Amino acid sequence: MPDNKIGYEARKRNTSQEAHTQVRTFPALQPLIRQPGEGIGIAGSPGDPTAITLTGKETGGAFFLINAYSLVPNVGPPLHVHTREDETWYILEGEYEFRIGDNLVSASPGMTIFGPRNIPHTFHTTGSGHWHVLIMVTPAGLEDFFITMGQRIRQDELTPEGLKKLARQYGISFLA
Repeated sequence: MPDNKIGYEARKRNTSQEAHTQVRTFPALQPLIRQPGEGIGIAGSPGDPTAITLTGKETGGAFFLINAYSLVPNVGPPLHVHTREDETWYILEGEYEFRIGDNLVSASPGMTIFGPRNIPHTFHTTGSGHWHVLIMVTPAGLEDFFITMGQRIRQDELTPEGLKKLARQYGISFLA
């Protein structure tokens, strides 16, 4: 009888532990290799190679990646807040100035900047030359905002009010 009671207690303990353990399954992901110039173009001007190089669909919703370029100084988004996503920037080429919350940072190649959701942020290119930055947005989901915005800019259909309306659909508020 004692052996059965010990076995019962062990089974009861294991069942209880299993009930508290959640198994999370992820979609099967496939390896992906993108060549330079490949991806979904999101730039508003002709000749700008800025593109989404990995989509949320390709990363199981974990993140999406923008490979952004600029040839124009003093370019960047207005001060804004994301309510759903975090952004990480890795500077490859050129100088940038970032404002993340109360922090002002001059960023140069090799630097990484992290902007958590719900913290106001902006950035712009500084100096002269070429600018190149990788932008990782986590979790994915915001890529459709950039795709739609780029399409509307190229078609000359994006007004400031239209941009604010589009942004609100994706949990973004412009503060400036």
